[in-house]
Amino acid sequence: MIPAKNNGNGNEGASDTSTQQMAQTLDSTYETNTMLQQFKAIATQHKLPSPEIKLAVEQIIKWDTLRKNQLFIEETLNRANQSPMPERNNLHVETRKIENLKYLNSEIALHFDTIQNTKKDEEFSKNVIVAIHKIDKKVYEMEMLQKHLLPGFEKNIKLIKDNEALRRSHLEKEIEKTMKRAGEREARARANGFGRENPATRQIAQANEMQQIRAQIDLRRHQNELQPLRAPWPEKHPSLCVGVEAPQPGPSAGAKARTSPAFER
Repeated sequence: MIPAKNNGNGNEGASDTSTQQMAQTLDSTYETNTMLQQFKAIATQHKLPSPEIKLAVEQIIKWDTLRKNQLFIEETLNRANQSPMPERNNLHVETRKIENLKYLNSEIALHFDTIQNTKKDEEFSKNVIVAIHKIDKKVYEMEMLQKHLLPGFEKNIKLIKDNEALRRSHLEKEIEKTMKRAGEREARARANGFGRENPATRQIAQANEMQQIRAQIDLRRHQNELQPLRAPWPEKHPSLCVGVEAPQPGPSAGAKARTSPAFER
């Protein structure tokens, strides 16, 4: 990690102050806090412009939330694909969007790597600022794609969950009835004494045995079908956005106003 430097007048400068304030209010993962610390050090050492510092910090924090959302969405899709309900086949559109989200997430990670690994020369600040604005654009795209994905995705997931609950309830009742009937047949068999010397009694006993075998087969079938329906679903992260919100005025509202022409690409 690059150490933060003092600006010579007893203050660490606008870049350090801005980043530190954002970091203190961030309730996030260790990884994100580490990224903030590293970026603060880079920004302070190379005297990056304050608007770009603020923008980068905002995107690091926003990306943290988007990655949590992404993880929840992927885990939910994996669980849905394991469901025996035919409604899982309705998720093909959302699946393509989720693949696009994965790609955007990878692009953002690569741009952050660029900031960490850019050669420290006279072009360093320019290259870092270009990377910051690329991150800003991709984070915005990822945010909008998530917001437009979620309504249809959650609707289909709810349908799968509801139908699983109905099927689970039906199977549990069938299992209960099967076990109850098996107990009744066993009681009747004990009452009849399983007498094999009497042809009529022997015939009843054989019929009971066949019924018990069929009941065991049905019971195992119901239990096997019930097992995947009892698999837990991922829990939604509190920060997960739901529904489509009105887009902000472009990626990083006012980004162009903050960027010199040399950095516009």
